[in-house]
Amino acid sequence: MTLLSKVLVIIYGVIGIGFAFLVSQVSAILQASYSLFSIINGPLTGLFVLGIFFPWANMWGAIVGSLTSLFMMSWIGFGAFANKIRTPTATFDTSGCNWNLTTTTTMTTVAMESSTMLLNSTTTPIPPATVESSDPFYDMYRLSYLWYTATAILINVVVGLIVSFITGRTKPEDLESRLIFSIFDRLLPCLPESVLRKLRCGVPTKEKYEKSTQNGTTDVAIQDSEKQKNTTAALTCLKTDLESTRL
Repeated sequence: MTLLSKVLVIIYGVIGIGFAFLVSQVSAILQASYSLFSIINGPLTGLFVLGIFFPWANMWGAIVGSLTSLFMMSWIGFGAFANKIRTPTATFDTSGCNWNLTTTTTMTTVAMESSTMLLNSTTTPIPPATVESSDPFYDMYRLSYLWYTATAILINVVVGLIVSFITGRTKPEDLESRLIFSIFDRLLPCLPESVLRKLRCGVPTKEKYEKSTQNGTTDVAIQDSEKQKNTTAALTCLKTDLESTRL
């Protein structure tokens, strides 16, 4: 796990430096920064969502899902940058505006004419030119950067669950209830216990986990008590042997 953590640090560091260079080459800094954060934080958020809400996920599903999500979002981000795709802005129109220029100060004739023409004109947005691309993945690159995080989470969860079921899913009954967030117990606590039991997908309840923990503590206490009795008996026998030897 330590080696894996070091490798992930190197991977994310290289990606962050690479995107920092790309940000310096583009004009839309806000869009580029949002894209960078979403590409990196989306797979990480998906990893936590997979582990907290889905009890069947295992180690291989988490690793493969996170790497696949990171690869796909990096591909989309680089593709959007290479094709210079920008999220279109909303159009505006000044038709019907009744604000007229009233001159109260001395202005030159040229300034008055230009100002009057500007304020009384109707702004008509020029529709962007349609760019035809032969790239078969061009439509995928047109995904808005505002959807990068949600897309990364979805890819991580779907791929992670598929890989987990292929490689051997984790049994929900073997999990500790404090490691899984039971969303139905929080949102719908008034449902019958028979329904909630099915919605938990086999994850043991908190009371059952605490009971098993208490039983384990009791067993340890009993074992310690038996060890103490055995030690006391051994000391008594040793004391008796010493007295016999003295006599």
